[in-house]
Amino acid sequence: EEYGIQHIDCYAKFLDEETIMVKQVDDWHPEYACCEDLANKLSTESNCWGEPYHIIRIYCGSYNGTEVAAYTNSLILNKKVLVPQFDINSDETALQTYEEAMPGYEVIGFEWNAWYYYDALHCRTMGIFDRHMLRIVHKPVKGDISVAGQLQIVALIDDRSEAGLAEDELKLHWRTAGSAIWNDMIMMPVPATVDSFYSYIPDPEVGETYEYYVSASDQSGRFVTCPRTAPDNHIAFTVTDISTSTDRPKPHEILSVKPSVFSNKTHIHYAGLGAANISLYSIQGEKIREWQTTGETTILWQGDDEQGKSCAGGLYIIKLADMFQEDYLKCILVR
Repeated sequence: EEYGIQHIDCYAKFLDEETIMVKQVDDWHPEYACCEDLANKLSTESNCWGEPYHIIRIYCGSYNGTEVAAYTNSLILNKKVLVPQFDINSDETALQTYEEAMPGYEVIGFEWNAWYYYDALHCRTMGIFDRHMLRIVHKPVKGDISVAGQLQIVALIDDRSEAGLAEDELKLHWRTAGSAIWNDMIMMPVPATVDSFYSYIPDPEVGETYEYYVSASDQSGRFVTCPRTAPDNHIAFTVTDISTSTDRPKPHEILSVKPSVFSNKTHIHYAGLGAANISLYSIQGEKIREWQTTGETTILWQGDDEQGKSCAGGLYIIKLADMFQEDYLKCILVR
């Protein structure tokens, strides 16, 4: 950015955990190479599930010479998306791009005559987060998959209000594609984990496409779904094969730490498919860190505790607890 405030959403917008919308300009524009380089670099980065980001391009037309519409500088507020408008031909295309990228959201053009290409709607607003939010974290099961019997769906459901979850309102909703009726299954706590719940889609059939989402309520009256605009937006997968294998990886194939001897950072990798609780203990038995995951993940530990303070050098124990087992590994922090 030649001028302006260098905020990320002058160039790109995170739409969800897996998707980034990136500014696109005409090839004559002085920022064309920069925008293309950014899109290419972001496409090689990994999202929170360890997978490549899905990149969506939004064309930003010129409204005054090299000054182009700042469509990425939008505001996502609850289930609405407010998109700055510049009274040019690409305004309507920008709204359509958001509608296709964010199904279930109400996309609203926000007109004003004094936006800048580096300073628009998001830069001029202040979001206030709900510190007592009800939160669902779930790694989507999507695309073509192979299953063995019923398909387990796991989600982390966290009531930050501490009011308590409404246990009979923690639900997995699923249907075959094309059906108008959703089936509901109560989600149950995953043993030996914190805030993790599971349910099943029973006996998926080869060739069928299934759609699903997760919903939750708590005792404070909050209600949330994953995806956020479900059921209008939902997760879909197609069964391509029925696996007959019931073998599970050996414990040390599920949990690993590399390098096991380190001075500044190490990576703890969990290769399981379901929810798990990973804890880190000193050799004296004091719990140093704790992480929850709902699927395969890699955790970066930089030798610090929950408060960000550096830990003393020595031997540390990593404990894994999931639905099937407990496992332990050791690592050595060198100071």
